[in-house]
Amino acid sequence: MALIVQFRALGSWRSDPVRNDETILWGTSAVLVRPTGGLGHGGHFSLSTHRLRYTPGPVVRLRGATAQEWPADSLTGARVTPSTDRSWTSGRWAVIDRDGGDAVTLVSTEPRAVADEITHALTEHLGR
Repeated sequence: MALIVQFRALGSWRSDPVRNDETILWGTSAVLVRPTGGLGHGGHFSLSTHRLRYTPGPVVRLRGATAQEWPADSLTGARVTPSTDRSWTSGRWAVIDRDGGDAVTLVSTEPRAVADEITHALTEHLGR
């Protein structure tokens, strides 16, 4: 008899609540870059069959960051672009394109993997 234990860290994207008809497809820890620029907000992202969610970490919550979400239907693809902001001169951004709104931009240690995984989730699971 084997006992399998699944660890879900508090505050992890794996612990995001889902509806009965919703499935989590992907998640990561990253920094959200606001469309207006400025300092990024660390936290985690999760993509489900219904939405892309950003949940700020505890420190940035104290600085006033709030959770955000975007409908999965509005997501059209993901790409990697070099940063141009002085705060992130050595990094690269993963940019998630959306219909009808600003792109969702995040900084990650693996932006190419983030863009590839989101593109895969959009094409394989959401039919984009």
